[in-house]
Amino acid sequence: MEEIKIKGILAKDATTDWKEDFENEVKESICGVMWKDQMSNLGEIKGLLQELISKQGYFDYYNIANNVSDYHGKIIDFATKEEYPAKVQEWEKKNPAWFKKSFDEYAAGNQKAVIAFLVEDFKKIPKEVQIHVNQFKFYDKIPSVKNAVAYIDILTKEKLNHQAMINEIKQLLTSNKNLILTGAPGTGKTYLAKQIAQQLIFGEVKKEMTDDEKKQFNEQCGFVQFHPSYDYTDFVEGLRPKQDDSETVGFERKDGVFKTFCANALENILDSQKSE
Repeated sequence: MEEIKIKGILAKDATTDWKEDFENEVKESICGVMWKDQMSNLGEIKGLLQELISKQGYFDYYNIANNVSDYHGKIIDFATKEEYPAKVQEWEKKNPAWFKKSFDEYAAGNQKAVIAFLVEDFKKIPKEVQIHVNQFKFYDKIPSVKNAVAYIDILTKEKLNHQAMINEIKQLLTSNKNLILTGAPGTGKTYLAKQIAQQLIFGEVKKEMTDDEKKQFNEQCGFVQFHPSYDYTDFVEGLRPKQDDSETVGFERKDGVFKTFCANALENILDSQKSE
């Protein structure tokens, strides 16, 4: 199973007053405390987030407003209600903005904190370098209003456009069952075909496949390079010389690459129907 590497978290919040105030107070205090009343998969990702802090001293936080990142901060520590008593004195020594001695004080109306973050460098992101929410690759799902979620990657606009192209091609291939990629030699047709195959098999394009994934890919994907000497007998079926124990040469029918691939596909379908 591929190891999940979380890069940080983000949350949607279009309100501006608290973010502006928090930024100003963090500048004066060096750090500050913010909290969230909802966070997806908290039990699953706590260890991964703590590992990030242990390795690099922080993990990234992005706030999303109107589908783009408007604020960014570095989270240097975090605590749930159960963990807070063990950390409260250490946090207090840093004199952070918006700090509360009691975890229950992190609340607003009916909203009560489930997690508190110790944050440094909380700043507004210049418009020209803001990141669109579609560029984030989420650990689980897109955040709802004020719900914090983890992300595992940030795609550049070039990667995002490339992924959109692969998804479009995947839809064409799914509906038409065949596809012809054209272009001069060396323009990446085979490379793109492999990425499309990965999208169909794994649901995503892998940066690097594990041994099990490589085996699965090779079982479900085949490549044939046509050349002048390549004919029907190579592709579908034909007779091939065979020498028996008496050294008598005869012929046997042998399936070609395409027929073998079709037979394997049929076998997979029949096996899946048996298990239903």
